[in-house]
Amino acid sequence: MTARERLGRTDGVTINPPWARFETGRAERRTVGRATVVPQPCPPGSASYGFHSSENPARRGLRPLAWPLQREPGRFRPSDTGIEELPVPTLFQTVSTVSRRAWRTLGLLSALLPAAVSAPLAHGEEAPAAIRLDYAYYSPTSLVLRHFGWVEQAFPGTPVNWVLSQGSNRSLEYLNGDSIDFASTAGLAAVLARANGSPVKTVYIASRPEWTALAVAKDSPLKSLADLKGKKIAATKGTDPYLFTLRALQQAGLGKDDVELVHLQHPDGRVALERGDVDAWAGLDPHLAASELQAGSRLLYRSLDFNSYGVLNVTEAFATAHPQTIETVLRAYERARHWALEHPDELAKLLAEASGLPLEVARLQLQRTDFSDPLPGERQVTALKAAAPILVSEGLVRRGVNVDTVVEQLIEPRFARAAVAP
Repeated sequence: MTARERLGRTDGVTINPPWARFETGRAERRTVGRATVVPQPCPPGSASYGFHSSENPARRGLRPLAWPLQREPGRFRPSDTGIEELPVPTLFQTVSTVSRRAWRTLGLLSALLPAAVSAPLAHGEEAPAAIRLDYAYYSPTSLVLRHFGWVEQAFPGTPVNWVLSQGSNRSLEYLNGDSIDFASTAGLAAVLARANGSPVKTVYIASRPEWTALAVAKDSPLKSLADLKGKKIAATKGTDPYLFTLRALQQAGLGKDDVELVHLQHPDGRVALERGDVDAWAGLDPHLAASELQAGSRLLYRSLDFNSYGVLNVTEAFATAHPQTIETVLRAYERARHWALEHPDELAKLLAEASGLPLEVARLQLQRTDFSDPLPGERQVTALKAAAPILVSEGLVRRGVNVDTVVEQLIEPRFARAAVAP
């Protein structure tokens, strides 16, 4: 038996050797002696190794001996706040099955890895009681993340709660209402929220999509933006399609008072268009792609420049209290982004299954979605500032607000810089 094999062997506990780094998210179990060996996945680029009882990892956990233990009468409490407190009898019952060889293994790993072994949350950060995120069909990487459980793997023992967002407005409502901590929105929707007093920060670029356009029914007589004057347009207020509509109308010398805006959520807007209740619809993928393919809806006007980025937001308070948590979640998002780039066919299938839409609809949506640049920075600042005039002229922000300053305060690149591999 080699030295590496000896390091990976023990009795009655699960051990991750220091060289075991798992990127696929699929742990493989194997038995060595009386031990069940379950590789514990690590975020890409990290060195997080765990020792877990195979009986109940969430309750009967052992951490490397290099980690300091805080002592209280009758209890051991690991300094990693993500691991619950263990009564002394439970701890001793767990370790009583460890053989002398296992103790030598633990001691050796402790000596070898005093700096490399780290908890998911470092520097004394208090762990949140739960990790709360949204997922959305307009944010394909959020679907990947939820499907594979990579956030759950990054925070063992911590509850992970997922909430479905039907649009940026709903996502921001959940964020401001303290129902979620990570909100998937369009970039301009985040600008609008911050400009009106919501203390949000954009910490990650999930995608650069062309996800919205103005659509009309297949037999509509409308041929140009100018034809929309006096017509009914369905749009979800506070979202990218709504702001897209205002910017598009401006190209034809029209304002919001020149049309009748009907405020409907994205799926309802599609239904209204196809039933003839409205003359046009500011659609959002995958609903827009579905309407094109299934109902023959026609794109009246499209502009990539008027589509803002798909972004991930947190509140300022959360950014201050939980910087390590944010970085860990973004590493999981990075894992999902790389998977999406490497598995386009599987991504389309996943999106189709999650949304309940046909596979060809998912493929059309993904054809106009770019996942190549996750770092928020000057490119996003410039694009969002270009939309500032429409926000001011249409009275969408509070009087006296400098939207350029709002954009600069919104974009926070430091978390993504720490999480994205060079």
